[in-house]
Amino acid sequence: MNKPKKFLWLTAYFLSPLILFYFVVDNPSPDIQLTSGYLLSALAGAFAYTWFCYQFILSAHPKFIVKHFGMDKTYRFHGIMAMVSLILGLIHYLIRRVYSPPNQSWGLFALILFAVAGGLGFVFLLNSRLRKVKWVEGIRRFAEKKLGFKRRYSIIAHNLSLLAATFLFIHVINSSASEYSGYARFLFIAFYVLGVSFWLYHQVVRRFQLDQGTFRVVENRIENHSVRSLHLKPVQGNIFNYKPGQFTFISVQNGRVSKEPRPYTIASSPANSEEIEFVIKNSDEYANQLENVIEGDEVHVNTPFGIFSHLNHPSEKELVFIAGGIGITPFLSMLRWIKENDPQRKVTLLWGCRYKDDFIKAEEFAGFEQAMPNFQWYPVVSDEPNFDGETGFFDTEKINRLAVSKMDIITTGFYICAPPVMMDLVDDSLLELGVPRGRIHYEKFSF
Repeated sequence: MNKPKKFLWLTAYFLSPLILFYFVVDNPSPDIQLTSGYLLSALAGAFAYTWFCYQFILSAHPKFIVKHFGMDKTYRFHGIMAMVSLILGLIHYLIRRVYSPPNQSWGLFALILFAVAGGLGFVFLLNSRLRKVKWVEGIRRFAEKKLGFKRRYSIIAHNLSLLAATFLFIHVINSSASEYSGYARFLFIAFYVLGVSFWLYHQVVRRFQLDQGTFRVVENRIENHSVRSLHLKPVQGNIFNYKPGQFTFISVQNGRVSKEPRPYTIASSPANSEEIEFVIKNSDEYANQLENVIEGDEVHVNTPFGIFSHLNHPSEKELVFIAGGIGITPFLSMLRWIKENDPQRKVTLLWGCRYKDDFIKAEEFAGFEQAMPNFQWYPVVSDEPNFDGETGFFDTEKINRLAVSKMDIITTGFYICAPPVMMDLVDDSLLELGVPRGRIHYEKFSF
């Protein structure tokens, strides 16, 4: 991961609104006095407008950004900064009312639409900390179960942000700052065009690109009572290049499943040039529809995303994988790759599930043990006290006893993929045990 490039991206993001602010106040309307109130309003407005436009870049998750920060961090940053932008916009609006009450309608409409779109995004789309608030989760459950409000409706409503951005653009382009400063007017137009361009890329161009990666289902295998695996082969050409642990977006084209692109981890190894595999748990409305996928159906598959791969950290000599439930999927890809390319690597897997019947691909894991002499894995069951093996949850004692105490924490990479609560607890335990922050890796695959 290129830290200097990350620093440059963040610096450009946080400081670029100052350029707009400078040109807004450098040549103001003759009837405007540069009081502290006006300057504060202009500063809040410049940051709000610029960051509102940047939200379209973040929501499009372009690879030149995601490859440095990861998809999960990009989406969480998008959600946080959308809220910050809304607050700054509200501050600007309230202060400006004191100085120039007219010409506020378009800006007010934009704020209202941004608030609606942002609120729906936080409650229904993002796996944010806000979702842990009981009353927020209560709203989501009520809307879904009582009102029949589906996730796809939230996505449609979330796209109101484009209309809000247009209202905001009309507001600023008709402002005195635009009238008296050609540079400010140029930046107003440039930021709006930039944002709309990325929205079009995300909604139109990327969907077209997705259509180009056509695969055909060769098997829809039932792995256990709640997990299935989709095996796909390309209709033409070769499988795209990817790293073990990465994920992509798929869209089923059979008319019996929603065409909405959904993210899933690629469970197969890049060494497998014949097919790609997705291991999917029946955990939501979309996943449940996948029972209607049959052999021969077409599936559009995007190119890979994500930075959750041991290949991104070549200095790590030993590996510890900690999985919760279906979080085994990126590790399945990594283990398959290691088996073929680095079978002597020391790897420890801790895999927790509620019941012993939740574990999948038992024969393949037995094969890993035979082919990889330094591979150890510990299945841990939480809801079967009589299980013949490790029981309970991954607390600090268990993680230390099974993994950390057997490794050199300076040269070992620790990888976590699990439900958010478990991921946070394991992360805290590893830090408590002295594992350096730079050796702990995770990417939250729900957005």
